[in-house]
Amino acid sequence: MKLPLTFVLVLCFFVQTTAQKQSNNWYFGQSAAIEFSTGSPVALTGSAMYTLHGCSTISDSAGNLLFYTDGKKVYNKFHQQMPNGFGLLGGDGTQNCLIVPFPGNNKKFYIFTVGTEQTAPPFTPKGLYYSIVNMNQDAGKGDIEPFYKNIDLPQSDLATYKITAVRHKNNRDVWVIVRNLSAPENEYHSYLITPSGLTTIPVRSSCITYANATGSGGGRGQMKVSPDGNLICSAVFGLLGNEIGSFDTNTGKIDILYSFVLNISNPEIHGVEFSLDSKYLYLTNYNFGNNNRLLQFDLSLLPNKDLFLASMKIISEPAGTARDLQAAPDGKIYVARRDSDYLGVINNPSAEGIACGYDSLGVYLIGYISGDGLPQFIQTYFLRFDYEGQCVGENYRFTPNFNPVPDSIHWDFGDPASGANNTSNELNPQHTYLQGGIYTVTAFVRYPDGR
Repeated sequence: MKLPLTFVLVLCFFVQTTAQKQSNNWYFGQSAAIEFSTGSPVALTGSAMYTLHGCSTISDSAGNLLFYTDGKKVYNKFHQQMPNGFGLLGGDGTQNCLIVPFPGNNKKFYIFTVGTEQTAPPFTPKGLYYSIVNMNQDAGKGDIEPFYKNIDLPQSDLATYKITAVRHKNNRDVWVIVRNLSAPENEYHSYLITPSGLTTIPVRSSCITYANATGSGGGRGQMKVSPDGNLICSAVFGLLGNEIGSFDTNTGKIDILYSFVLNISNPEIHGVEFSLDSKYLYLTNYNFGNNNRLLQFDLSLLPNKDLFLASMKIISEPAGTARDLQAAPDGKIYVARRDSDYLGVINNPSAEGIACGYDSLGVYLIGYISGDGLPQFIQTYFLRFDYEGQCVGENYRFTPNFNPVPDSIHWDFGDPASGANNTSNELNPQHTYLQGGIYTVTAFVRYPDGR
């Protein structure tokens, strides 16, 4: 089965990209870890982190581990706590932290944390904070800069549980998105990061669901933007007001289409993820104990709410203690299974229904244990190819990020006026556009395993 993956580019805009291997290493759970350098996930030893909840990992553009965090402590590539890598303000939520590189600087990174409202110690404060890791510190192993630790972003002092990120339309800058879950604001906030730094005044967007999380555990659950940057879905666990809408990667504005409740028993949602072609939405349904469900929805039916909800397919029931979902460099979606030494895996996320090939025993963690959370990344790390180019009459160069390397690939550059030059079967092709405009480039890919 060939799956087309598209990327829209606008001439004459310069985009410089590198191979996106920043998500190759995953550290999570009770000392669990996997890496994707060979294409398929391989379990690792040596992790110093023990967490039930959220986490984030970052690697360099060649796929070498740099550091990881549980939102409270930060560990370098040698699995040592950074000297100043303690006391961060991430709460006990599955999206409590996120690492974001400085645009244009491969030595500095933001760590964003969000707290949670808790009724028992430790009382991690609500709100959004950031710290800055400088890889030039501690003899090149990295450390949090002394005066850039737990910096409050007061516009989002009511943010809890959720944080995600996606690249700006210019493919360089980054939007970081949180959701305020308490009155009076009840908003989404989008913060822009550019080479000049973090813009501390967010773009505000209204929520539909009123969510006061105090004492209820409400507001838990993941929030994700689709890899193409066009859609956003936010689970509001415990409050029955999940939301789905559009995201504008140019302005940071969110337009919620509607809130929705699943028409099933115990309809709480915990995990959220999009297939990498943004065709299907996957949710995990927290159905108490070990009876969770894995669900699939057809995004092509949006904005019709009734048709969208009616497209629900139960992929697995029970799905064990399925919690968070996370897309991966190999194009698959992985499922955190709390208290299990296996991760579940959706092998063909772009296929309808059970053809998506869910395997609850997808990755053996060699005895280490998964928690609720999997590491977070900038969602557009999982776009399947990059491009760089300058202007009309000059070569645009296309670099695939498909993992594993495709068995075959066929490119269509969306430029029929170029005749036979409009297509290519090369792995890293080039194309020259002779007229300015908007072009949709499509790659048809076949993997060695038949996908």
